[in-house]
Amino acid sequence: MYTTFGGLGSKLPTTAFTTAAKQFGIGAGWDLPGSTFSGSLPTPANTTEQGADAIGQGKVQVSPLTMALVAGAIQRGSLPTPSLIVGQPGTPKTAPPAIPANIIGPLRDMTRAVVTDGTAKALRDVSGLGGKTGTAEYGTDTPPRTHSWFAGYHGDLAFAVFVYDGATQLPTGRGAARRQVHRRPRLTPGRDNRNPIVTTAGA
Repeated sequence: MYTTFGGLGSKLPTTAFTTAAKQFGIGAGWDLPGSTFSGSLPTPANTTEQGADAIGQGKVQVSPLTMALVAGAIQRGSLPTPSLIVGQPGTPKTAPPAIPANIIGPLRDMTRAVVTDGTAKALRDVSGLGGKTGTAEYGTDTPPRTHSWFAGYHGDLAFAVFVYDGATQLPTGRGAARRQVHRRPRLTPGRDNRNPIVTTAGA
């Protein structure tokens, strides 16, 4: 998979690659209470770096907030506006461009397939769950140490699970995702509940 996506990613026009990241809120710089990080993806220096970026390595940097928004965008069809305090939506320092409507359907199909037939199939009993597992190498050790991720959505809930140094702890990440889904907050009567509830979870 990494070879495939890295090869395809390296062939994309550089501007298309960075624009796609911005469409999903990476680098938006949300103004929210406290300290938040909306991710970063600088323009790749060459095709090798761009291929590494395409599989989440290279110079890609994200946070659980970023990935919960990405999952929410796939579920909703457009990028949600994060809010850490009810009634106080965040504002982006750089407004993200709109996500093309024609890519949402395929993304939903693929993220659902990750759960039904892929690396998150331990969660396939959760009806309607979609998501993506992932790992991110860091440091200078040989072999490199690795964080693990699971970003997903279920109904109107979008979430991200990050396991520090969790390369061997994917079951822990999936377990955290299951708990996140089953502890989802109830919808509030009289409130506009059409937007997904964006929640982050760290394990």
